[in-house]
Amino acid sequence: MREAVIMVLLSSLFLAPGLAQETRPRPRGIRVEDLLVGHRLEAKVVRAEGGGLRSSDFELLPPGSRDSVTGPVESIEEERFSVFGVRIDLMPETEGEGGRPFDRGSLREGEWVKVDGRLRESGRIRARRVRSEEPRARGTLAGRIDAIEPAPEGWRLQILGVDVEVPAGRRVDVPEELAAVSLEALTEEPPSRRRRTEEDFVPGSIRLGDWGTIGGTITARIDREEEFDLEGGPGSNEDDDEDRTIPLYRIRLEATARVSERVFLVAGVEHDRDWDLNDEEPDEKARSTNLKETFVFVREFPARGLDLEAGRIHLKDDRQWLYDRDLDGLRLSYERAPWSVEASVTTVAFGGRQGRSTSGERDEEATNATALLTREFPGRDEVSALFVGRFDRGREDDSPLFAGIQARLRSVDDLEAWADVSGVWGTDRDERIQGYGFDVGATWEISLPLEPSVTVAYAFGSGGDDDPTDGNSDFRQTGFQDNTSKWNGVTSFNYYGELLDPELSNLSIATAGLGFRLGRRTSLDLVAHRYTQPRPAPFLRDAELDGDLLPATLDEADPDGVHHELGWEFDAVLGWREIRNLDVEIVVGRFDPGDALAMAERAATFLKFEARFKF
Repeated sequence: MREAVIMVLLSSLFLAPGLAQETRPRPRGIRVEDLLVGHRLEAKVVRAEGGGLRSSDFELLPPGSRDSVTGPVESIEEERFSVFGVRIDLMPETEGEGGRPFDRGSLREGEWVKVDGRLRESGRIRARRVRSEEPRARGTLAGRIDAIEPAPEGWRLQILGVDVEVPAGRRVDVPEELAAVSLEALTEEPPSRRRRTEEDFVPGSIRLGDWGTIGGTITARIDREEEFDLEGGPGSNEDDDEDRTIPLYRIRLEATARVSERVFLVAGVEHDRDWDLNDEEPDEKARSTNLKETFVFVREFPARGLDLEAGRIHLKDDRQWLYDRDLDGLRLSYERAPWSVEASVTTVAFGGRQGRSTSGERDEEATNATALLTREFPGRDEVSALFVGRFDRGREDDSPLFAGIQARLRSVDDLEAWADVSGVWGTDRDERIQGYGFDVGATWEISLPLEPSVTVAYAFGSGGDDDPTDGNSDFRQTGFQDNTSKWNGVTSFNYYGELLDPELSNLSIATAGLGFRLGRRTSLDLVAHRYTQPRPAPFLRDAELDGDLLPATLDEADPDGVHHELGWEFDAVLGWREIRNLDVEIVVGRFDPGDALAMAERAATFLKFEARFKF
């Protein structure tokens, strides 16, 4: 019966793109909000009353096209001038009319010109050619999108170093030759950086001449945990409540360099320091310094159409259900619309860190292989086949294999749906395993004030034998997952619960959420989760509450192994990003134990405040 339900859900998601295409005419172009940083765009612009640029006419451009600006000359200074605020450098090799060297003395303020060239890291165009143009009602900017942000009346795009205001509801024309190409494939970023969330994004505001940038983030965070041991049953010590406060600060630095049109370099480092202020025990302090993304990206190498990344690369899928981890190795990407392929071989050369289901030592003793084959459909719907394998080189036979399917539905207005399905088999620390898991759900945005949205989701991880030390069919995730995403809000959160945050293993999670946009860049998500065990067992795998390990001893935070009902969690997540490069997140969570945790008479609560500044 369960397998039949899974097949119905998958079939509906796979067939939805085709049904949507048959019953709904394809919209003209794409929405401005569907554009990605790294896309190239031609915008027809005019000066607005306030002096800024405004546009409502766009066309998507292919990667690699030249930057250009057409409009009136606004200022002249030695070997530099500007058009529509775009700063332009004249070079000895700059061409004028007829291919002759350009005469700087021919420039006149107010006269129209067209400039072709390339925007440098300095924020100025190095002019390849300048020629006269007849005045017209609108000028043009053609270049890479460096930022996309909400504005009071729509959106704000940064192109060629200047801001362009866009009214709400505008669409971008897509030429026929680009219509079948995925939006991600049309960006000029390495594949790993295209998947960056806003939390990961580093602006790189410190420029190193014309070729590089330095940037970073500074994060301050405070967690307050109360009753995380769930104690309070008969015979417990009422004063031993394990309450604690955990302050943390994190500094991340990142440098990038564009060596050429085909070669891109990244180097990053991150330093953490936190304090464990337990109410009953002495303070514990921890600090760590980790190498972050540090790699070389080479376009069209080792063969035409292939892109290579080598070094410490970041593996991430959009919901982080498979992986969200920095690993050392190689990744190859190939894209030919509507298909794309990605494959990697990785390990941890040094600095392995404690993961959700792995230790740093286990990471360093494993070789990982991943493969992802994606088919994109009109409207940005897509289906992917996946494989993840971990092959142990240490003393334990720790070699689980994962294969499955991911599907995303985006073509229906105001609706986004997902399905992640995977099977696992092989060995986990000398234990034979075989199981399956899935996560399906949808978010529907309602056209009302505050843009309310409703999300429903269901996740299931199979449970196996009663004896967890024997071979069983418990599903488990890859150990690289983070189970973090966002729905219709501005900030990501742990979608299996901010407080319990379990691994999907011998577990079913029913989720309902209600979201609101309180401002252009402010959102509130109210989320409820119900947790049950398909097979009652006296332990949870990798949960944040105490008692999440194998049941050496039974305490209040361990399920009783008899009842299915684990309990409910209720979360409120507030995200605020009204100031550029400043992110603020506040989370409040409460977990109420169910019948399987009847020994626990107290609810656990969680409070988090986090502020992140980017530069």
